Amino acid sequence: MPRPLTAAKKLWTVFCTLATCITVGMTTNHIAMADSATQNSNIIASLKYMSELNKLRQSRRTALTAQQIIEAQNADNSANMRSGQVAEDAADGSPVPELNVNWDLMSWAQKRADALAERASVNQSQPISHDDMYVGAPSWTSKYNLGESPNYQSGTYWFGPEALFIGYPETGQSNHNPIQSWYSELSAAAGSNRQGYGHYLTEVSNLADTAGMASAQVTSGRWEGATIVVLEIGYTGNHSDRGTTQSVSDALKQYVGSTYTVKYHANGGNGSMDDQKFDMDSTVPLYGNMFTRTGYQFSGWNTKKDGSGTQYSDYNPIYNIANAGEVVDLYAQWTPNTYTVYFYSSGTGSGGGSSRSFTYDQAQNLPNPADVGISNINGTFTSWNTEYDGSGTSYQAGQSVKNLTADEYGSIYLYAQWKTTHTVHFRAYNATPEYFKDQKVADGETATRPADPTRPGYAFRGWSTGYSDDSPLYDFSTPVTSDIWLNAQWDSYPYTIRYDANGGTGSMPDQKVASSPSNNTATLKPNEFKYNGKVFTGWNTKRDGSGTAYKDNTSYGEFGATNSDQVIILYAQWTDAAVKSIDAITTKCGYGKCYPSLPDEVTIHLINGKTITENVDWNQEQAAAIWNKDASELHLGDVFHVDSVSIVGFPNQKIRATVVVSDIAAPSLKGLDTISAKAGDRSFSTMYGISAIDDHDGDITRNVTVSGNFDISAPGDYRLTYTVKDNAGNEVTGDRTIHVTKNEIVTVSYDANGGSGSVAPQTFGIGEYQSLRSYNLVRTRYNFTCWNTKADGTGKNYYTWNKAIFDDSDVPANGKITLYAQWERAFYSVFFYPNFPDESSTEASVSQNIKYDEYENLADNSFNAPGYTFLGWNTESDGSGTSYSDGQRVKNIYNEYGYGQHLYAQWEANKYTVKFDANGGTGTMPSQTLTYDKNERLNRSTFKAPAGKMIAGWNTKADGTGTGYDYCAPVKNLLTSGSITLYAWYSPIRYSSISVQTPPKKASYKTGETLDTTGLVVSAIQNNGDTVQLPRSEYTLSQPNMNSNGTKRVTLTLKSNTAKTTWFDITVGSAAPTVEESHPIADSDETVTNYVVSLKEGTATDVLDKAVTGAEALHAYKLMSYPEISVFFVQAHTKTFASDFARWAAANGIAVDTVAYTRDKLREEEIRYGIPHLPTSRQPQNGSRETRSANHRKTLRIRTPTFMMLGALPPSVQIRRSRPMSRISRL
Repeated sequence: MPRPLTAAKKLWTVFCTLATCITVGMTTNHIAMADSATQNSNIIASLKYMSELNKLRQSRRTALTAQQIIEAQNADNSANMRSGQVAEDAADGSPVPELNVNWDLMSWAQKRADALAERASVNQSQPISHDDMYVGAPSWTSKYNLGESPNYQSGTYWFGPEALFIGYPETGQSNHNPIQSWYSELSAAAGSNRQGYGHYLTEVSNLADTAGMASAQVTSGRWEGATIVVLEIGYTGNHSDRGTTQSVSDALKQYVGSTYTVKYHANGGNGSMDDQKFDMDSTVPLYGNMFTRTGYQFSGWNTKKDGSGTQYSDYNPIYNIANAGEVVDLYAQWTPNTYTVYFYSSGTGSGGGSSRSFTYDQAQNLPNPADVGISNINGTFTSWNTEYDGSGTSYQAGQSVKNLTADEYGSIYLYAQWKTTHTVHFRAYNATPEYFKDQKVADGETATRPADPTRPGYAFRGWSTGYSDDSPLYDFSTPVTSDIWLNAQWDSYPYTIRYDANGGTGSMPDQKVASSPSNNTATLKPNEFKYNGKVFTGWNTKRDGSGTAYKDNTSYGEFGATNSDQVIILYAQWTDAAVKSIDAITTKCGYGKCYPSLPDEVTIHLINGKTITENVDWNQEQAAAIWNKDASELHLGDVFHVDSVSIVGFPNQKIRATVVVSDIAAPSLKGLDTISAKAGDRSFSTMYGISAIDDHDGDITRNVTVSGNFDISAPGDYRLTYTVKDNAGNEVTGDRTIHVTKNEIVTVSYDANGGSGSVAPQTFGIGEYQSLRSYNLVRTRYNFTCWNTKADGTGKNYYTWNKAIFDDSDVPANGKITLYAQWERAFYSVFFYPNFPDESSTEASVSQNIKYDEYENLADNSFNAPGYTFLGWNTESDGSGTSYSDGQRVKNIYNEYGYGQHLYAQWEANKYTVKFDANGGTGTMPSQTLTYDKNERLNRSTFKAPAGKMIAGWNTKADGTGTGYDYCAPVKNLLTSGSITLYAWYSPIRYSSISVQTPPKKASYKTGETLDTTGLVVSAIQNNGDTVQLPRSEYTLSQPNMNSNGTKRVTLTLKSNTAKTTWFDITVGSAAPTVEESHPIADSDETVTNYVVSLKEGTATDVLDKAVTGAEALHAYKLMSYPEISVFFVQAHTKTFASDFARWAAANGIAVDTVAYTRDKLREEEIRYGIPHLPTSRQPQNGSRETRSANHRKTLRIRTPTFMMLGALPPSVQIRRSRPMSRISRL
């Protein structure tokens, strides 16, 4: 009888399988023997499970001993298995034959799965139990095929009718299947509740040869959603009636065919690859990889994206890696490229060449320069850059970077970029202690203010680039662009000097000494105390005179104030003795120029035997009279006197200093250079080569005395002293070494060789080193270089800074040799200044040395001023001096003093061309030439705008996305040179005013006639300032009453803006005015001219407004208007404005008094207040008024016998400049 499962085993079955499904479960749908798509998929899934089970059975596994089986069964299943129930070969791990598909078992398995699923839905306490469930079993089955037995031994088919697996849908991944769960039991340790069906299916049931498999889903209850998989196994033996049986592979072929598919995935790469079909039981290589991935190398295929599955190489031959009909997903595996980043320094840095290895897609921090051996003592690191000059991509030290290159084994070079480092030197020499600090600052950065130094008696005020204590303080927000020396600035403490009479009488106010940026010097006040019978001798910081003494009325510095508002007490010092005498003062001065050296103090002898010194002031006028005398006024022995003004402490004492013109210059002693003498030469004189010259006594060589030991017979060096006095007693002393030698003597003479001055001969021992004489030679515009044995310098050179030696081969037979001075031309310096038009640089940045009296080409210009062309050089910045061309060959262009020359670059502003494009309009417009750095107005357009449009401005791009410029706007520096095209930009037409340009030809009518507008020309001023003729369709005309006599006004109204009107007058029953011109008119020689227009006094405001509008129609712009005096100012842009306006006014019946030009530019106050300066005119002899000037040479007379306006007839209209002055002056 089969043994039922215990309750413990049932629970174990449920929960073990539940736990397993969570880890590796996979769901399948209900399997039934039907042809529907769902049933077919269930069958396919079951067959695939069985195929995996067969692979498990055919693999070699770890063998289990009988004892291991007994322990596992007893521990896991509460069995009481004994050794006799287990054969030794029961679990030897050998392969087990494949199971075939038995379709009877497949059907029965499905029934069992359905029954178990239904039971799980209705039985919540024990949802799963598969004991005694033989209902629906195939007819050929029996317990001998499916029953249980406690025996666990080789060859048995006992031990369980089926295997069970429960899974959940949400864990149904592709690898979540019961086969893997059962396989995991084979390696489970005893007692882990894991040994069960896995052993049965692979070790014990080696006699089983058929199987069926199915699944069903729990649809309700506690286990809703769980999927039950049932596997039934059996043994058919030799019974042929036991159902249809076939291999798993054949069964699969019926459903999925005989191939499987490999699908290739880029897995982060790019590109595409076709799927690859494989026939079962055939070996075929995989496709070669066609995917690419930036920064990566292909490393093979894997069944898992993350590479944790089965790995295949490119073109790997494969055999049955899947069942028929299955799809195997292979994912490209990628290895990130590695590349090397090399680090170098740019500019003045040192070191470099170190490298770091980087991996693509892996971020890594860039090092600091010091980390890779790069440094720069003159610069501060700013960044790494891919280009040496910093023009590439920049990165910061410490920045996390990746993917600098995608190349495998690629190289990237990063160059350290530096800002020049400047040194800021902080110096406080008078600080305590002395203060010396240096600070390195990157170019363009700011220095950090250091700790303040200290100085007793002073408060630190700050730092300054100046040296004086009142220099302006340095602003630490200023960018540092060069080395800077900053000096400490101090303010002394304010203090008070208090004067103490010290026994005397009287009073003296305290003396306040304010804080000062330079020092705390105080000039002591003159003593005002009295002490009967005693004389004031000075001040002292101690009452008894043992402190620091100070003179009266004298400026002193350090009074020792150590804090603010300190009080310094000075005590008056007294002596009770009168003056006995004052030492006489006698001083000398030279006879070339007499500067008397007068003492600051005099020595005073008192009658009590004491001697004191006191400060004395001298009469400066007398002293100045002496030192201002010319040499011709001075003679030896002349005597002058300078009187004292005051002696401190002795106001009643006087002294006279005597100044004697004397010979005070010491003589000049020459020839003190070392010489040599032949030992034993008794003719040798120690005076050889010695001379003495006095500026007054002349040659006084005879007065020279020699002292010191000298022995001509004993070789050696002898140091002798030479002394000479002039007749005035002025003495000079010098030493000379005489070298006594056994060698022969050569006498060296010196030739100035074109220079002036002389050098005494000198003796040398042949073959011995000795210094040459000092040279006192000069040559204008030459520099001394050396001595040479030949005048032309082709001999042997001797240099004054080296000791010379003369060998036998150098010395002629007579023992004499002459050395000739060698000269090279001196040079003067030419300094080149950029002299930029914007005055951005005023310092010379280029210099050139040119030799005197030689030709040389000036250095080529290296300056560049955008928008300007270099013209050459000039000795004056404004070009008013001497001019030189670039690279000109020059000679002796030094300045008037014979020294260097300063040349200033001369620049001419470039001309550039503005081309105009109609950009949708029609017509042509000439180009306009503009000058760089000059504000100039763009010309008015000559294009015809598109219908309904007017030009509104210009743009550098046709679509308006460039730089825009207002119409006729002043522009500047559109480009530095060349040409630029501006495209017209349009807007809808808007008019600012309309006016009658030409009235109708017929101005006078008979009563009842019809208005005739023949000849009427109406103009309008667009908002852009352009004047255009207005078509008749754009305005309306009012109809005057023609049936009554008088002046009739015809009003013209703009249709698009009825607020814009103009008018003209006609006369009904009167004659029209006529115009008489005396001769041709040329009002002005200038195109742009300012005019003042005076209408008839009392002109109505609306008439004046119409006159202004008419003037604007004649290309004039109103500057200002004064209706109260009937005057307005315009700037006209035609040369004939005056006559054109006069004609227009006459044609429109407006009485004009004068039209006169004024200055090109009105002063600001004239524009504001309307008081221009108008030139005056004179009356011609015939009494008519007419203009006389270079610009106004004729008279326009306009006769109006019949005036078309109501009121008095106007006078003749003349162009003149006299009348407006009186009216304007009334403003």
